[in-house]
Amino acid sequence: MSDRLAEDVTAGKRVAVVYHYFAHYRHSVVSALSASTAHAFTFFADTRDPLPGKVKSLEAGDFGRFQHVRCSHPGGPFLWQPGALGVALRRDIDVVIYLGNMYMFWTWPAALLARLTGKRVLFWTHGWRAPESGIQGRLRVIFYRLAHGMLVYEHRAKAIAIENGFDADSVHVVYNSLDMSAQREAESQIGAGDLASFKQEMFGNDDPVVICVSRITRAKGIDQLVKATRLLADEGHPLNLLVVGEGAEREALERKAKEAGISARFTGPVYDESYLARCFGIASVAVCPGPVGLLVIHSFAYGRPLIANDDWTSQGPEWGAVIPGKNGDHFQNGDIRSLADVIIRWTRPTADNDAAKDAAARAAHGDAVAQACRQVVDDAYNADYQRDVIERAVAGEPADDLFRVYRRVARRKAAHGSGATIR
Repeated sequence: MSDRLAEDVTAGKRVAVVYHYFAHYRHSVVSALSASTAHAFTFFADTRDPLPGKVKSLEAGDFGRFQHVRCSHPGGPFLWQPGALGVALRRDIDVVIYLGNMYMFWTWPAALLARLTGKRVLFWTHGWRAPESGIQGRLRVIFYRLAHGMLVYEHRAKAIAIENGFDADSVHVVYNSLDMSAQREAESQIGAGDLASFKQEMFGNDDPVVICVSRITRAKGIDQLVKATRLLADEGHPLNLLVVGEGAEREALERKAKEAGISARFTGPVYDESYLARCFGIASVAVCPGPVGLLVIHSFAYGRPLIANDDWTSQGPEWGAVIPGKNGDHFQNGDIRSLADVIIRWTRPTADNDAAKDAAARAAHGDAVAQACRQVVDDAYNADYQRDVIERAVAGEPADDLFRVYRRVARRKAAHGSGATIR
């Protein structure tokens, strides 16, 4: 594209979004921002993951407007992107949204320079997972104060920002998203008998399926899931374990599962949403024993509850969307017995728990759980919602924590008629 940013909006701002790289799962929000009619968004990033994890990245053709800015990883938590400074100096930009990572050295002077040249600066960031003290905590506060406003993933980060003296109006909760339209399309293509056939192909039995979609690393604690599955099998509750993903621990975990004698399938990395729709479709529940993030939203999109550990300080922001007993559950971190007990609650409902006493009641309960899961995605964890909040932040409007409720009510009124009473 031309060195000049697009000027295809009659009103609004010319916005630069500066990231180290854009992971494949950000395709939906990138597309939504590219299609914005309020502002003109151009993306500045590398086309590969500079970190050792090597997550699949979007390509230049996936963006409406894109300019390549190289990013490297010199070691430790640090990232090196001197091109961020050049973006700050451009005269054809009104607003810059930087990845709010204080370990990206060049973002510090770039944000300051952008402000000095009259640009509005926003940081798109996880923010705080937990209150932070010491020199790292003080540096983080100093870094975030370089921006006019922040786009954070959930309300916990906003609450901590306010505790650190940030104006509530400047901290916008933007949540996160996957490609909801692709997920709905993939789900709609599954026929009545497809899931039964797929499950038989995968496992050859009718036992409940527990799914984990994750990078297979030690931190994710998937070995705990193997142990819990073995424990439940010993107690007469056999399960099928489905692990989707790749990582350094995959070979060791496959060996442990085989030694444990449990029914387990490891698919490797999967990016085909139609295949993932089938994987979630045969599952009763998704589980991540370690820190959980976007798996919450992926599982909810397919109406599947999510089980996570109860240590909120170590979790990704999406953990907060789990409401125990309604769309998922928590188990005591590191406790295999607790994990097994919670899994059985969601895979083998009995008359002495909340799930049901007969087949009709179990079906109704399952429908209610699925609806509770999908509602979270429909309300806020989608790219359209993210675009709307980002557009408001770019325009300098104050953060509105009730915007999620407003959009929900507006959608219901549109569906039932403008004069309808919404309950």
